[in-house]
Parts: sequence; C-alpha cells; structure tokens
Amino acid sequence: MPTPSIQTLRTDAQQVLNLDSISAVRSVVAATLANANAGTPLNPNLTTQQLWNEFYQIVTQPKSDIESIIANQLMKFMYAPPAPGGVGANGQVIFNDGGVLAGDAGLTYNKTTDALTITGALTVDTTTLVVNPAGYPDRVGIGTATPTFVLDVAGSAGSGVRYTGNSVQNVLGETGGLGLVGTVSNHSLGLYANASLKATIDTSGNLSLANGNLVMGTSGKGIDFSATSEGSGTMTSELLNDYEEGTFVPTVTGSTAAGVGTYTQQVGFYTKVGRVVTINVWLQWTAHTGTGNLRFANLPFTAANISGNYGGISIGYHSQIALTANNVLYGLFEFGSTYITATQTPTGGGVNGLVPIDTAGEIAFSGTYFV
Repeated sequence: MPTPSIQTLRTDAQQVLNLDSISAVRSVVAATLANANAGTPLNPNLTTQQLWNEFYQIVTQPKSDIESIIANQLMKFMYAPPAPGGVGANGQVIFNDGGVLAGDAGLTYNKTTDALTITGALTVDTTTLVVNPAGYPDRVGIGTATPTFVLDVAGSAGSGVRYTGNSVQNVLGETGGLGLVGTVSNHSLGLYANASLKATIDTSGNLSLANGNLVMGTSGKGIDFSATSEGSGTMTSELLNDYEEGTFVPTVTGSTAAGVGTYTQQVGFYTKVGRVVTINVWLQWTAHTGTGNLRFANLPFTAANISGNYGGISIGYHSQIALTANNVLYGLFEFGSTYITATQTPTGGGVNGLVPIDTAGEIAFSGTYFV
C-alpha cells in the first residue's frame, strides 16, 4: 500500500482528534491506512508496515489516551521520525520504487568524500549527456544517445565545443592535448605538449609548427601534392618523401687507372630533394698518379640509369687543366655511376672530346642530376 502524503495524514489526524468514540477512531484510522493516496511520502524513513504498526498502537489504547497519543506520538512521527529500518544498505540512495522506499547498490553516496557513484548508465535529458548507454559500454555521448567513440560529441551546423579560458593548463591539464586558441571569431585548433603550444591549424586549413619538425614516422611517406595536379606532362610521382643535405669528399680519378693525388682543397656539399641532387665542389690537387681521362668521382648518390639523365656541371673556375686549343671545359654525369666525366668542346662548334688527367689542377663547379 502506498505511503500517505503529509497533508493527507494531517487531515486524517485532525479528524481523529475530533471523534468521541473509540470505534470511530478505529474506523477513521483503518480507512486512512487502507485508502491512503499516493504522493509525497510522510517520512522517507518509515515503511508502510511501520506506519501500520504505529497506528495500531494508537487505536488499541483507552479512549482517554487517544488524544494524547495522537498529539504527541503521531506528530512525532511526522516531524521527528525514527531511524530507517530495512530500506537499502549503508550509503545507498533511497528512492521511490513504485510507492515503496528502496535502495540499490548501483547508486551510492559517500558522505565522507562527498562522492556520488553510479554503476551503470547515466542519462541527462535524453541525449544531452549519456554515459554507458545500453549497447555502448565505456562510452560518453554529448548530443547523441548512441556514442560510437569513447567520447562522441555530436551537433548540427554551428554547434561544437567552445573554450573561453585563457590558460593553457585549463585546456590541457599538465602535459598536453588539444585546445582552441585565439579569439572566438578567429580561432585555431592548437596542439599542446608540456603546457606549451606546438602546432596550430588555422581557419584556412594551414598547419603551422610553433617549434619543431614535421617528422615522417614511416619510410616512403611524405607530403602528397596529388590534389594540385597541373600541366600536360606525364607525372610519375607527386609525393615529396625525401629531403637531405650534407657533405661528401670528392676525388679526382683517371679513367684507365684511378690513381691518387695530394689535395689542397677537397670540399663537397650536396642537397637532395626527392630524386634531384644538387652538388657544389672545390678540388685542388697535385702529384696525381692516375692515367687516362679526367674524372671527378665519389659523388654522394649514384646517378640514375635513365634516358635523358644528361645533367651537366656549371664550372665557376678552373686552373692548370690542359685543354685542346680553342676548347671549353665541361662535364657530364655518367649513367649508373658516382662520377663526372670531364669533356671539352670547340668554341666554334664541333665534336666533343675527353680531357686527359693532369697531375695537378684546380676546379670549382656545381651541378644537378637525378637518382
């Protein structure tokens, strides 16, 4: 039987006080308990059985004590109820379970730590906030009742997550994470680490690194330019996946016998972007023992053995290298090798020729070739 409301019990108690006979008292009390309306419980600490027991004690007393009992005992139950008995274990939150007070181990409150624990699902306004909904354990949904990610924030156009604080720690905690930076009208998505901004993606989609490098974690991966294809040529790749710069040690060798020499200058720099290698060389040598034709060797990468890879060098300066009269010094990268063959061409045009190696000489040049 549902517990009567406070107002109902007050009204019925007043009726009892106005009665003259014990039979009338018993009748009114029995009717009150039998027909008590559902509503706000008189006292959440009292079960229906306890109410029956207390009213029974009243109606079994002599008529002279009825008024005193009702005035003191009944009112005491209304305003100073006894401790609960049999309604949930310690720490469990008591709730109305179909008109009967009940507790559940899945809903507990720790007074010492001021912590409410919910074992199971939590739903706030259908989809405003959903935690562990049926079929989606260990997930939190905001704006959705069926989260497909650990944290699933769903919204329509114009909605989203907004942060209005001004402290990096407020966005991230102590170590790192994602946050919005800038003003509300001109904001960017920021990536933080160790409580400082490391990278941003602005409203135009530009990625900016505040301090650091863009590192490819897997060999062969890089920046893909396929979305910007232009021109009428037949492309073989639009992936920039290699950049390197450094030094190397160029040498002078002979085509018949490589030989060795004494170097005063032996400097080499290179830059490699994708398949294109650019070099800068300065060589000065004496007492060379090589024979045959002149070569500049020990390039940092092997030239590709492909048709059209006739990259040449641009000579800035040379000295003591003997040439045929009225000829100009050039050089060609050889297919599938790591050396350059020195050549000479008549100033008025004619057939190219090779250049014999000299025991001493000096040259400074740059060049570009494919690998």
